[in-house]
Formats: sequence, structure tokens, C-alpha cells
Amino acid sequence: MARIFLLKGDINRPGYVDIPEESTTIRQVIYDIGGGIVDGKAFKAVQIGGPSGGVLSAEQLDLPLNFQVLKPYGVRRGDSVITVIDSDRCVVDACSRIMEYTQTEFCGKCVPCREGTKRMNELLHDLKDYRLDRKGFTMLTDLGEMISVTSFCNLGKGSYHT
Repeated sequence: MARIFLLKGDINRPGYVDIPEESTTIRQVIYDIGGGIVDGKAFKAVQIGGPSGGVLSAEQLDLPLNFQVLKPYGVRRGDSVITVIDSDRCVVDACSRIMEYTQTEFCGKCVPCREGTKRMNELLHDLKDYRLDRKGFTMLTDLGEMISVTSFCNLGKGSYHT
């Protein structure tokens, strides 16, 4: 069964794409359907499912775009967006932007998401600026895990996988 996704980011042929089968790998989506990375740069990561989805690295490129297979990696269909990140981009910056979106778009009904994503945002900015120590990094991952378990909406639940 074919599915439509928005393919964007550092990709030669961005736009809406038709993914023919669940057995189509992420590599095939990026290189065959999307025409590869802009300017022939190296692949660094791909974010699947928008802010409620997850980020995958080069080691996962040969996984199929099957959400039952991708579930253990924190990937869900979300808003059906696939964002490709090339080797020149900072993954921490990309994750920080996703968290900023989550922070501004959450419903505000639950404290873990409302307050936790704010703190995660601060910690990601510290990480991006090389000011985060091991204790802060542990707090960042612990917060993400706690929010993913206790929040009401998928934006909060996806915070651990960003």
C-alpha cells in the first residue's frame, strides 16, 4: 500500500513523495526517490514523523519505512514528514529546533510537557554551546524519558526520541 510523505531538508528532490511499499528502505527513499543529498554531501541523520517522530542515524538507513519495525527506534508516522540532515548540519541544533517547536505547540494541559520541554530546550541550548556537563546530559535524557511516559499528547511523548 503506497503512502504519501513530505520529503524535505538537505535533499535534491524535496516535495511530496509516494512511498510504494513498507519494505522500501530509508536509504531508497533518500537516494532513489529523493535523488540523494544536496551537493553530494554525506548523510548524517533523518528525522521521521515531524516533532513527534524520531531521529535516525546512518546505521539505520537500511531499515524499511515500516512503522512496526521503526517503533523501537522511537519513530512513528506523526505528520508524515521525512527531514534529511546532511553532514554539515549540527544534529543538536536540529533537535533543539524540534524541541523549540514542541515547546511552542504543546497543548499546555500537562505539567511534564509544559515545564519539562522548556527545561529540555534550555539544556539543548547548553549542549549546542558546549556548556553542558555529564550531569546536565543525564538530566536531559532523564527528562525526555519522563516526559515521554507521563505526557498526554504525542508531542510530549516524542520528546525522548528527539
